[in-house]
Amino acid sequence: GKYPEALETWKRAEAVGAGIFPRINPAHYLLFRVGDTAQALRILDNLPAEMLDSHNRARRAEMYSVLGEFTRALEDVRRIGDEPTLFEGGYLVRDLVSARVKERMGDAAGAAADYRKALPLAEAFREKRPAMWRAYPSLAQIFAGLGRKDDAIAAARKCLELYPPTEAPQYAAVFTLPVMAEVLSRLGVMDEALDIARQQAASGEWRRNELRLMPEFHWLRQDPRFQAIIDRAQL
Repeated sequence: GKYPEALETWKRAEAVGAGIFPRINPAHYLLFRVGDTAQALRILDNLPAEMLDSHNRARRAEMYSVLGEFTRALEDVRRIGDEPTLFEGGYLVRDLVSARVKERMGDAAGAAADYRKALPLAEAFREKRPAMWRAYPSLAQIFAGLGRKDDAIAAARKCLELYPPTEAPQYAAVFTLPVMAEVLSRLGVMDEALDIARQQAASGEWRRNELRLMPEFHWLRQDPRFQAIIDRAQL
């Protein structure tokens, strides 16, 4: 959760490693999480073409949609590969990315259609790798998007069962607990979602700008109790 410190460390590393770091540059992600979406986008926009892979396109699409630049977001979505790909937090499924962009646009019908298209791919990965925690976050988000409450919550809980947050609290704060909080709050289990947010904010893992801006907290932000958590969170 110490993103300003992480950015400062990154800048020092970049100063002595120019020419290497553009290929592994996490600065755009750090900037996004501390609220500087415009600067994060500038980093992604300046990546060499060969480095703008499906994962980076998905992240850029999310950032564009947060800024309301939906045409540019959907252009990136169209360029994501057909096949789901593994990344740090799960499996990247193009139709899931598209559904989330369309939801922010207010295109409920288009989002629902994309969630339905994404489901068979996510279920296939779960069936092939039932003991891999990364098989569950995208599946939970898809089930939630389709209104399948019990299935969504079960998938999110299975992810945390396979990879308990106590094993790697920092990793959980970035990849698994946001999905759990998103699914719960989206489906009306608000008290439990708020408890997760309180714990993560109190520990310093979730910072104020993240809680204010990150897409996973959209439904939590609809509850007035969440504002008190934001106000008490560290900068």
